[in-house]
Parts: sequence; structure tokens; C-alpha cells
Amino acid sequence: MKKLFFLWVAIVSMGLASCNESELEIDDLNTRPYIHDLFIAFEDEAGNNLAVGMSSPKDTNIVNENDYNLYVTVRGGSRYPVYKLKYKTINGKRYLDFSRVLLNHYVESITFEFICKHIFGNTTRHQIEAQYEASDVEVIRPCVGFEFDGTYYPAGPDGTVTIKLCETDSDGKG
Repeated sequence: MKKLFFLWVAIVSMGLASCNESELEIDDLNTRPYIHDLFIAFEDEAGNNLAVGMSSPKDTNIVNENDYNLYVTVRGGSRYPVYKLKYKTINGKRYLDFSRVLLNHYVESITFEFICKHIFGNTTRHQIEAQYEASDVEVIRPCVGFEFDGTYYPAGPDGTVTIKLCETDSDGKG
């Protein structure tokens, strides 16, 4: 088994050694990643984080996939599901991480459709239309603001937003 491994390493090494430097540059491969950051905390009127209790039993930094449905549409293209929604702690506060990584291009808006009975108390589809700066220079692009169910929320410089939901108004328009 060790001989087979060393043979594989030798073959890969020879292959890499035969490439010239320009063949190994990321720009030549046209795979520049653009990270579109968006972090949202949903809180009740008392300031309690409504996403508490949604962690996966296997990993506390991942939201249990049975607690939500999340769909993304980029550039008016196909709508696709997100299967791994994560948490991110920023300055001691826990946010749901809606960030997306897109290869080869940046976009100025991303649409999310979010269904979460744990947070909203119902299975209503809530739309988040996130806006990003128009720049292809920055690889990490925080959200500058978004519309959530018809209300605009400006984002902080780190792409964070806290939405306060009224207990009597479970449709997210509190």
C-alpha cells in the first residue's frame, strides 16, 4: 500500500513539474471566488435570538436542516435550495449566515426565500432581496442592505442586520 501511495505522489509531482508557472495561476483558470456576505439575527421584542434551539445535534454551528427551507436565486436565474445554513458569531452575537460564494462573477443582488416555523411561527415564505456593492475588485462583498417582506434594512459594515419581530406579528413585518 505504501509503494502505491509513493508511486501516486511521484506521478502527481512529475505532472505538476511539467506545468509552466502561468498554467497554475488562478486567474488563468478563471475561478476567482466572490463571497457575498449576509448575516441576519431575528429577535423578539425582548431581544431574544429566535434562532436559538435550531442547532444540528451533530454540529452546533449548523442549523438543523429540518427547521427551515431556504432557496436562492442569483441573477434572475434558476432557483436552488440551500441545504446547509450555518451560524456565525460576530462581536459576541449569533447570526444566521446567508452568505454565498460565486465563482467567476459577482452580482449586485441575490434573492433568498426563507421558510422557518421555528422563527416565524408559521410556514410562510419570506423573501429577502439582498443588495451588494457594484465592484469586481473586492473578493469579500458584504451586503449593503436588503428588503425583507417589503421593508428595507440597511446592513452594518460587516454585512450584519438584526430584525426585531413582534410576537403578535409572525409574518415578519413587525
